[in-house]
Amino acid sequence: MLELKRSRDNGRSFQSIATRGTERMIHVSLDGGDVWNAAQLPVVTHEQFYSILTANQDMVFMHVDDPGDSGVGTVYVSDDRGTVFSRSLERHLYTSTGSDTDFTAVSSLRGVYMTSVLTQEKVVETVISFDQGATWRPLRTPQNSRCDAHMSVNKSNRCTLHIHASYSTTNKM
Repeated sequence: MLELKRSRDNGRSFQSIATRGTERMIHVSLDGGDVWNAAQLPVVTHEQFYSILTANQDMVFMHVDDPGDSGVGTVYVSDDRGTVFSRSLERHLYTSTGSDTDFTAVSSLRGVYMTSVLTQEKVVETVISFDQGATWRPLRTPQNSRCDAHMSVNKSNRCTLHIHASYSTTNKM
């Protein structure tokens, strides 16, 4: 049995806010903890996890781990209250063995985010969103570069650029 508790006196006493079985879910408070609302995200078991990828006053990007030890999950984007979430990106690469993820908010461009996904072919691929996570697409190679389809793990008609960020460098890919 899992129980969400709150303390108003720095941990000397606790008040029970919610009780659940073995499944876990995110609760959000907009008033300093007086009222808690369940976020509209999938519940997870004790073998799965949630991870906040980035947050600001407008939205929260949340990773929800897929069942099993697949190393991938789904990214959800919230509304401005942080309670209503929409599915943004599937097969997002984020292992359960550490906190390494390639999710990056491009600080110089508002609403632009990059991260890595694990394709169905088990290839790590960088994807980019220019619209706050509404749509994602593979990162294209520069126009003046050549794609050697015979040497590439990418399909010949889908040559893409991969940015080796935190996950790739930590795992020496």
